[in-house]
Amino acid sequence: MNRMDVQPLPAPTHAPPARAATTTFVALCIAHATGDLLGGNWPIFKMLAGLDLFWAGVIATVATTSMTAVQPILGFYADRGHRRLLVVLGAALTVATVFQGPIMMNRGRLGDPAVYMLLFGILLLIRFGQSMFHPPGTSIAGNTSSKRRSTLVALFITCGMLGYASNWLVFSWVWETFDRQTLWLLVPALPVLGFIWWGCRPTETRHEHHERLRDVLGQLGHVRRPLVLLYLIQALMSALTIGLQFLLPEFSELNGYPALITKGGSLFLLIGGGMLFMIPAGHVADRFGRRRTLLGLLLLTLAAYTPLVFISGLPVWGFCVLCVLTGGVNMASGPIVIAIAQHMAPKRESMISGVMMGLAWALGSLSTTVVGYLAEFESIGIFGALQWMTLTAVAAVPLGLMLPKVADAHD
Repeated sequence: MNRMDVQPLPAPTHAPPARAATTTFVALCIAHATGDLLGGNWPIFKMLAGLDLFWAGVIATVATTSMTAVQPILGFYADRGHRRLLVVLGAALTVATVFQGPIMMNRGRLGDPAVYMLLFGILLLIRFGQSMFHPPGTSIAGNTSSKRRSTLVALFITCGMLGYASNWLVFSWVWETFDRQTLWLLVPALPVLGFIWWGCRPTETRHEHHERLRDVLGQLGHVRRPLVLLYLIQALMSALTIGLQFLLPEFSELNGYPALITKGGSLFLLIGGGMLFMIPAGHVADRFGRRRTLLGLLLLTLAAYTPLVFISGLPVWGFCVLCVLTGGVNMASGPIVIAIAQHMAPKRESMISGVMMGLAWALGSLSTTVVGYLAEFESIGIFGALQWMTLTAVAAVPLGLMLPKVADAHD
């Protein structure tokens, strides 16, 4: 078979009732926003708590890599009729973040080794919850309307980004206002979790025969090459995002920007750019071709990120504009990668989403250790560490050019 003529697997025929699908999609988007609001605070937390950059990077890398690596397995389990269970339980586990404050309040009594181990355990729970949630959540969102798959996946991810964009501002405000008593976050979190449990009622996909994971992977053999390319692109762009966000508080502080920028404004701008670009990019991809749109976004990411980290002494407004542009074009590529992959294997959406979101983030999360390690060298520092991350965007472009033309196909 010609590699340029690979065809996707047949699409499933199930479709949930309109009203139930709408309620489920709303609950799903709220769950995504809540999970990322509660679970994405590690970069700002490590700064507020005064953690060592290298060890904070190691903790983030190990927790993220180990937990997100199981997303394909969780996605396989979700596709066998357990999507609602994983969505609800996954969102609930992110509440573990509320214990970070009490642990730091007892740092003197516990000692640093115990504190770092407890924080590692909490981050493991959070990342496991997010890994449970994302594969079924993404597949449910994409199945709401296959003709608008890129747009709906983009909307779902945008809601998560809205929660994550607000995370640093909310967490730092709670940390400082309540003197590290982060248990106050439970007040809004518990009612929201109740709504998610009530409203999320997806139509489950149940297979008559219990399939083995090895057999399912064998069925994907004819689309293996483009899926590998998509995975590598997603991993590289994730590494760029994760590495930048990890050092963004210190990067902003060293540039002399105001506290509002340092303690959350920079992240809000970065993620806000993703929210602005993601849904329009999904619409463009659905209308004019996903491969072409993805290539354009990869090139624009390189063009926006390079001046952000290489031009020193940027004025505040220039820094803000480049944050919006970098976050926008970089993060907008993620939903398109997922939509292309789901199109190629429509009966395995949760498992494929687990690969493109879980395994890709697992590999990309190595960047926290890399940039944390590089930043410790005086000759490199925080600025140099982020400049080295430009290579990830450079490597992603030729991989995008290697994608077969089927990546431009529509559902």
